[in-house]
Amino acid sequence: MVHYEGYDANKDFKEEWALSNPSNNQPIKWRGKFLSYDHTNLEFREWWIQRGLDMLAHDEIDGIFIDAICKISNAALVSIKGEAWVEQHGEAYLATAKQLRERLPPGKILIGNVLRSAITDGNYRNLQYLDGSYLENWADPQHLVMSIQLMKKALNEGYLIMLNADMSYTDFGGIDSLDARYDLLNQPEFIDFPLGCFLLVVEPHAYFSYHSGVDANPSKLDVFDNNRFEAITRKLGKPLGDYADEGGGGFSREFEHLKVHVNMTLQQGTLSVTDRPTSTLVGNSSSVPTLSPTEPTQTCIQTSENSGRLNPYECPCLAPGCVSVEPRCCSNKCRITMRNVSFCID
Repeated sequence: MVHYEGYDANKDFKEEWALSNPSNNQPIKWRGKFLSYDHTNLEFREWWIQRGLDMLAHDEIDGIFIDAICKISNAALVSIKGEAWVEQHGEAYLATAKQLRERLPPGKILIGNVLRSAITDGNYRNLQYLDGSYLENWADPQHLVMSIQLMKKALNEGYLIMLNADMSYTDFGGIDSLDARYDLLNQPEFIDFPLGCFLLVVEPHAYFSYHSGVDANPSKLDVFDNNRFEAITRKLGKPLGDYADEGGGGFSREFEHLKVHVNMTLQQGTLSVTDRPTSTLVGNSSSVPTLSPTEPTQTCIQTSENSGRLNPYECPCLAPGCVSVEPRCCSNKCRITMRNVSFCID
């Protein structure tokens, strides 16, 4: 929906493809500077699809990320173009995205900035052509519970979830050492709430990014290496069930080695390390197998005794939504096929 300038892929873009305001015939610009796409224009739609496919021709590129999908039905657009036009444009965008999905090369994935709890139905219908959703602006107290529900629903249906915990608003108080900034954001008062929200719903194919920026230049002092956060790298063990709504904005979930409590009203989280013997685990308590890089294990096709479905915690090769598992592992990773896309995971 948003035309970000400065990329080589834009070299053939025609400004006549941008949305214009019917009252003055001037381009509609997001934040007053970015052009907005018009997906009712068939010539533009073909250009948009082909730009993505051109990038996927490179072996190094695993997939496409579609940003700003939530702007399809943005209130500002409704006020300018009218509700009927915006609905028509939403259908045109959906048709464009489905065409991209149909033409996607085998083995490539399609992720979008799509789920947004402040939108009617969370914009869930636009997940249908994607392999998963990146989430930002999810922590508004008014909509936080719905954000959690949307993530859980998507994960249960086999989609990927990529939760963005952006801490760029943090006041570092003149801290000019990158190590010291990592130490600050490693404190429970910063990390426990966003990570706790994520852990309430975490399943295989859920990913968490905790950062204050994404510039790898050390002089920028951006914190983004999640391997440096103890709370993220500590061992969880198996989940002992789904999250529990305790009322009053409180939610909790227990794992073999961790108890999570989040108060969504106060936006506070507590992650408490616990020790539980294996015998106390719910359901099948067999240990997670160690996978050989060349030989599969029969545990990979085992079903959970208490659910009758494939249990992702019996073997990292499996996850909800998997339709097949190749009988081999590659480079210490398991190759899976999820939602008809085959790729390797740790």
